[in-house]
Amino acid sequence: PAEPKTSRPPETPGTTPVRDVCQDAKDAYEQARAKYLDGGGNNPGLELTMVSAKKAYCECLRKKYGNKLPPDLDAFCNPKQLKMPSRPPAEPTTVQPSAPAKKTSILIGVVLPTGCHSGDTVTGTVVLNPKDYEGIPALRVVELQVPLENGADGKPTLHGVTIDLGSGHGQPADGPITCTIPKDGSKISVTVGRTDTPQPIARTDVPVIPQPPAASAPHYETPPVCVNNGRPQVIHGPFSGNGSTTNIEVGGRPALVIAETPREVYYSLPGGTAAGDNTVVLHESGKGTSFHVCVVNLGMSADRLNLLRGESTNFTTTVSGLDGLPSSAWLGGTPSDLVDLEWIRRVAPGFQMPRAGQPGVLLLTIENRSPDTITLGKAKGEVIVLTIDRGAVKNGAYEFRGTIQSKKSGGFNIRGTVVPFLAPVEGTPSR
Repeated sequence: PAEPKTSRPPETPGTTPVRDVCQDAKDAYEQARAKYLDGGGNNPGLELTMVSAKKAYCECLRKKYGNKLPPDLDAFCNPKQLKMPSRPPAEPTTVQPSAPAKKTSILIGVVLPTGCHSGDTVTGTVVLNPKDYEGIPALRVVELQVPLENGADGKPTLHGVTIDLGSGHGQPADGPITCTIPKDGSKISVTVGRTDTPQPIARTDVPVIPQPPAASAPHYETPPVCVNNGRPQVIHGPFSGNGSTTNIEVGGRPALVIAETPREVYYSLPGGTAAGDNTVVLHESGKGTSFHVCVVNLGMSADRLNLLRGESTNFTTTVSGLDGLPSSAWLGGTPSDLVDLEWIRRVAPGFQMPRAGQPGVLLLTIENRSPDTITLGKAKGEVIVLTIDRGAVKNGAYEFRGTIQSKKSGGFNIRGTVVPFLAPVEGTPSR
């Protein structure tokens, strides 16, 4: 009788079935993923193995598809999702050759920590919004013009871009980039390349001020307040400097590590982090540490956004989420290394920083960024300077109401900034 149509044709003796080039990497990831989930999903060692296997599988897929992944695979291999134990999506049954993708020259930024010492292992990040990292003393931003392809969402993507920090080995730009500071060198050589281009596409040198080795803090600590403004946050303590082995969660969601040295790690809050009390969990060198922090939001609104000459309007500035800050945290301290103290002295020359042991405060500044168009009531030198102490907080928030007077017709821009002057909190060992 005829064989069923679905049966597989017999294999010719002496031949080997064709095997997908990424099957071994996929199998390794599936095994690491299963072990991680079987271990309860909270074992840092198993998580690191799973993340490394997923990264290797995704690198194989990018080579296989010429850095143009199908949408499902592109989402699966998103660097921000590497720590998620997601099941690999099915691949298309056939891989169609695609025309070379059009590239557009885009300004990127290589973000590196400033506090580098000779012999340090440090980690940085490549970003598509380098201007957002300017003015942060703890970080330096190297800007480079680089041709980028558009991803499935139509936006520029770092897929296919590599960064060599002097080792001679290009690292994928869409993940953490790590290097060791030369013991006798005064610079970090940055070379940008593409996997589809044999020649480098950009080069620059980053000066390094030679400094003696510095000891790490004996324990982990962090500021008790995180301002949710898109800027980095910091944890100080003993680190390896290799940010790819550091895991941070805020409110149970993974945070992005921006930079790391052996003494601190800088990270960004996950999108949509709720204001108020939050738990930050750090996994470093197989050990867990947790912190209770208060995430605060700064909101600004005006009754009218366009004024005619001579008109005025009211505006409101609100700092919310302070109900998550316990009374024990209202102790004075210097701001973190992410804060530009020279800027504070310039915009708030009369402000006195609280000393250790004194009651802590939050500094709130409201700057007039359109001095040719408007004036701010109660401003001195185009800036309103306010201090928020524990007694000024009502129902978990602080509110300031002011007035805007128009000099000429048009829109305007005012900017609010919150800087905590509070003592850091020490982490608690956790699983």
